[in-house]
Amino acid sequence: EEIDVSGNLTGDVKIGDLNSDPNFLVNVVVDSIYYDSTMIGELSIDAIDDARTSTITTVAELIGPGNDVFIEGGYNTSTRELDYDLEMKSMRMRLLDPFLSEIIRDSEGVFSGNAAVFGPLSHPTLQGGIRLQEVSSTLVFNNTKYTVDNHTIGFDNSLVDLGEMEIRDGTGNTAMISGQLIHDSFDDIRMNVEMNTDKFSFLNTTAADNSVFFGKLVLDVNATITGPVDLLDINVNARTLDSSAITISPSSSETLILEEDYITFGTPDEFEVITSTELIKLSRQFPFRVRISLAATDESELTFVIDPVTGDRIRVRGAGSLQVTLHPDGEQEIFGTYTISEGEYSFSYGDFISKDFSVKEGGTVRFNGNPLDAVLDIDAIYTVNTTTYELIQNEISLDDSEVAAAKTRTDVEVYLSLEGTLLAPEINLDIQVPNLAGNSQVSSINRKLTELRNDPNELNSQVFGLLLFDSFLTGNNAVSGFDNLGSSIALSSISNLISSELNQLAENVIKGVDVNVNIDSYDSKYANNGSGGTVTEVGLEVRKRLFNDRLTISAGGNIDVNSSRGSTGAYSALVGDFVLEYKLTESGRLRLRVFSKADYDRLLNQNTNRNGISLFFNRSFDSKTQEDEK
Repeated sequence: EEIDVSGNLTGDVKIGDLNSDPNFLVNVVVDSIYYDSTMIGELSIDAIDDARTSTITTVAELIGPGNDVFIEGGYNTSTRELDYDLEMKSMRMRLLDPFLSEIIRDSEGVFSGNAAVFGPLSHPTLQGGIRLQEVSSTLVFNNTKYTVDNHTIGFDNSLVDLGEMEIRDGTGNTAMISGQLIHDSFDDIRMNVEMNTDKFSFLNTTAADNSVFFGKLVLDVNATITGPVDLLDINVNARTLDSSAITISPSSSETLILEEDYITFGTPDEFEVITSTELIKLSRQFPFRVRISLAATDESELTFVIDPVTGDRIRVRGAGSLQVTLHPDGEQEIFGTYTISEGEYSFSYGDFISKDFSVKEGGTVRFNGNPLDAVLDIDAIYTVNTTTYELIQNEISLDDSEVAAAKTRTDVEVYLSLEGTLLAPEINLDIQVPNLAGNSQVSSINRKLTELRNDPNELNSQVFGLLLFDSFLTGNNAVSGFDNLGSSIALSSISNLISSELNQLAENVIKGVDVNVNIDSYDSKYANNGSGGTVTEVGLEVRKRLFNDRLTISAGGNIDVNSSRGSTGAYSALVGDFVLEYKLTESGRLRLRVFSKADYDRLLNQNTNRNGISLFFNRSFDSKTQEDEK
């Protein structure tokens, strides 16, 4: 990568006695030194070549905001020995950020120290130490800030001694790190480090950092870090603690695009041959391999996002013994079974409907490698206090006492069974009425529930009614479009059921056209007369195709369900959009479109209509060669 360094160079170089006794004198100043946008300071260098002693004496000084470094010493050209002393009164930690941008950021504090380098140039002796003073940095990969208050690290030709170093996380928890870095004049560096803590933050990420796996992770840890710095082995024994809350959203992985920066396009003779060893290094996303023996406890919370679009999610607490591995290429593996002690399945459909199912104790999540392929076995219950009369009112044999009992409210339970994998979950539904013992209507209700279980479409319809209206749907709702609402599609979330049922309802009511119903919820500072708030809109679109699909007529709009009755408001427009589109060519590449669309004018604070006509051309191809052939 290119290094963006700038500064102003001024100075003198004098050379004398070229014939008899050559010598030189250098006096150079580089001021206003910047690395990227970071101010370094001013560097001055004075060097004198003394031909009589064969010694080049050098004095260098760096002075800048928070930086004060002085170097003095000499090099004997005859013996090829050097003798230099470095005094670093102060150096800002943030100067390291541009050089280590993939590892740390937002560094603060200063470090100081002394060092001496002497002996033969081929293998000099190095001695010194660095003192960290209120130094802090945020690690990029886990978005967690760590601080070292005051600590001295010693080093020589073969060893960097960390001593017993205490570090703090962002909430004040501490961990002890001890050990050494073994090296050969800072070549072939290997680590032998231990870390111990009874409570420490190891992850503090959001969906913006990693949409598939994010959250807060606080652990009790004993760990060792060994091996070469370009491929460390990190072995961890850990236990989850309170404040840990991890979210796994497997469906979000479908939107991720993996870019490998070692893939280059060009002709073969433009590039040097890359060895297999170099390819392995290039493919590494992280310079380490992590193995974790994790004891998950019910102090921590685990959330599985079933549908990231609608927000369907399972939030649980539980326990399990898990083996977690993070490979250098970024691949993650988890083995073990997580057993649930409590939790809830939550789903919302905008602000229109929001329900929570209670997750039954004993459910499991079995990890067999790829976390997204974890196998679910979870049951949850949603309880509705309602009447059963709507369910059995068409039963011929009902007497007056049974009708009266059926019109009395009782608990009705919607059972949700979640199976399959995290990436492709499957939901099975059931309805039970638990308090039937001794009830005169028990046979009628059981018979009807058995019929529902044999007809998934009708079962889905009744679940829809219980969730949306807290009531069973009556059997004579044909005029209203509620008959035969059920869908035979495989359900992946409860919101998927709600969407399917609403659209099926619309199709039953309006014949001969394509109908789509959707609900959208968003925040707007213009809502509620400018005071801001959440806007929830029910949208309806109808579409009709004519003349062998050459002409398409569509109309639609939305209704703000938060508005008071009788008030349309700036955010409601029923049948506010109209589009007429005609395919001028049979293939549809050339089309004519006439439209009228509602548009909110912020200056006038009211809805206005935009009307227009457009002509557009559309053509798709798989490659440039294919396009040339066409």
